[in-house]
Amino acid sequence: MRGILLISLFSILLVSSPFASIDPRYHTYEEASAALDSLVDEFPGLCVKESLGVSEVDRRVIWGLKITSRTAENEDKPTVLFTGSIHAEEMIGTEIVLFAARSLLEDYGEDPAVTRYLDSLKVWIIPIVNPDGHKVVTDGLDEYFRKNKHDNNENGIFDFTPGDGGDTDGVDINRNFPYNWEFGNSDWDATTYRGPGAGSESETKAIMSICRRERFVTSVFYHSSAYGTYNEWVIYPWRWSGPVYSPDYETIQDIAYEFAERIVAHDGGGYNPRYSTSRTGNASDWQYSELGTVPFIVEVDTCLRPEGWRVNSVCENHLVGIKYLLERSLGPGLWIHTYNDSTGEPVHSVIRVLETYDEELLSPRTTDSTFGAHYRLLVPGDYTVAVYARHFAGDTISVHIGEFPVKLDIGLHYVGIEEEQSLPKTAPLEFFPNPFNSRVKIAYSLPWSEATLKIFNLYGVKIYEQKLPFSSGELSFEPQGVSSGVYICTVEGNSFFLSKRLLYIK
Repeated sequence: MRGILLISLFSILLVSSPFASIDPRYHTYEEASAALDSLVDEFPGLCVKESLGVSEVDRRVIWGLKITSRTAENEDKPTVLFTGSIHAEEMIGTEIVLFAARSLLEDYGEDPAVTRYLDSLKVWIIPIVNPDGHKVVTDGLDEYFRKNKHDNNENGIFDFTPGDGGDTDGVDINRNFPYNWEFGNSDWDATTYRGPGAGSESETKAIMSICRRERFVTSVFYHSSAYGTYNEWVIYPWRWSGPVYSPDYETIQDIAYEFAERIVAHDGGGYNPRYSTSRTGNASDWQYSELGTVPFIVEVDTCLRPEGWRVNSVCENHLVGIKYLLERSLGPGLWIHTYNDSTGEPVHSVIRVLETYDEELLSPRTTDSTFGAHYRLLVPGDYTVAVYARHFAGDTISVHIGEFPVKLDIGLHYVGIEEEQSLPKTAPLEFFPNPFNSRVKIAYSLPWSEATLKIFNLYGVKIYEQKLPFSSGELSFEPQGVSSGVYICTVEGNSFFLSKRLLYIK
């Protein structure tokens, strides 16, 4: 009976509420999917549509579009990502990425710069990251709905309150990513509710999966200035209290300023580059911390949804910024390939740029397993690159980066299992590999002779403990009966305490 009453109430709202008045210029979920189909039909060989996962409740497909020359071939190219509608009511991002996709495809073969971008890069767009929430908005149920439709109270009913906030159900997908998830909002009714667990939502899993597979060199998550607080901002990682800067802050800030300057603001001029100060499980910080992507959050325009007649103009203004990021992705940085110097086969390796390395904040940067490739953006300057791989002798290379990427093909010599090199002791506590899927090697090098190593899940439950009787050494950890996720490893002695994150993926 309650479900019937709720349906009746929402039917009345659909007829009489101003929430039903979304401008038809904005794509519905079905229209966005059809727009991708049209692009694939019009530009065969230049784009391909792919299912990246499904939504948490209604199991709607999260669609992505890969744009590049020779899509039928699995080519080794740097990749770039643009997404929209991770927050349901912030719909302008969907329009920007669809507009950009069509523009790039139409200009391929006509515009030399665009042709070079698609010949040299893979460009991914995800128009609607949050399809369930997006449909709540476009169906007129609640034009201010932000979250997905996770059934928080498990009553089988979608519980929400039309208007700003107060929705019992739903998870803010942009607070659900594992990095710093524990600092997020645990209140169901909050518009920024972080979810029941780190990376718990299907939408979050879909984004993490494509990011891990494609290893984007840069990305943009388009938002809207929902409350007028962040009008026309380009937000980048990070400057936390302390201050604590992102290890690649110089590079990221440099790109952010150039990117923001090129986006035309509503009243002229450019956008405002701002460093992030929050630590709340957002997608951008997770991308950077785990994968090394140079990510940006763009708060579009000065309102939640620009009027329909302005949408094309807004999209045009952002296309200039998008083209800058594509150009910059082919600019200063490192293009590294590691391979077995005897067989020529790719080698999965850890890459450290020592001038920007911080193991307390970042997961190891690695080459992919398919091509042995690692792409990284840097500002021009002198750098030291250290390369490590299991069962191979490591290497350290000094490089100077100018206005173009430095391409390094690094042959590594196989030394065998018995003669395998020890893990480098550049810090008191190191994991290899991290993330891991079955066993992780933990190396410690401490100026104290007695300590205890413990591993906890994010709820504070201890899953492992080991005494460390010597000041340095190595041990292996194989999880038993625990789920994938972020874990905290601590080393504690009489007068010291160390902690570091560990990511387990089954």
